[in-house]
Amino acid sequence: MKSTIPKKNVLNYKKKLKIKIVSFNEPYLCKNCKIVINKKCNLCKTSKKQSLSGTLIRRKLLKGRTIPNYFMDKRISKMLSKSSII
Repeated sequence: MKSTIPKKNVLNYKKKLKIKIVSFNEPYLCKNCKIVINKKCNLCKTSKKQSLSGTLIRRKLLKGRTIPNYFMDKRISKMLSKSSII
């Protein structure tokens, strides 16, 4: 997935805000191993993956579903609910 913010704009913000912008690939869930990956899974060598986005987590919370442990740490998911969504 490509960024919606042009690289030129990001560099302008970096200079203005005097911050270091760290970019990385979007996290995915390997559907076979149930682990979080950034590209291809090194364990099973497959590219079957599901995007892990904040939208996915919010939709699960709004539907009253629990967040699986392989999506996020159990301690964090226990603290989240419908009311924690802004």
